[in-house]
Amino acid sequence: MMRDERGFTLVETITAMLIFSLLLVTALPVVVEANHQLISGARQMDAMGMAESKMEEIQRSTLQVDRSGNENKKKDGTSYRLRWHTESIGQNLSGSEVKVGWKDSWGKRRDITLKSVRYLP
Repeated sequence: MMRDERGFTLVETITAMLIFSLLLVTALPVVVEANHQLISGARQMDAMGMAESKMEEIQRSTLQVDRSGNENKKKDGTSYRLRWHTESIGQNLSGSEVKVGWKDSWGKRRDITLKSVRYLP
């Protein structure tokens, strides 16, 4: 057996691969969860933007107070359902509600709801 040769032995290489595999198996679930959280956050931001846009549209509107509606939107492969309702809640006051629903990266149903009260002179 020669002692002055350089390099790794088969046992050292297999041990290094085993340690690397264990680290990879441990880190993989963390990476997958981080990816799901990133996607979920992006979808929530999209839904909030849609809800705010619809609420601003309702607030600017001079149409009748008692009305409602819904529409479906799709962004980046995700389907969102917008529902809104406006009603009179008192003398010279109207209440508005906008709800946006979608499915997160795990397939679970998520909703964002915005509510507002507006004075009608």
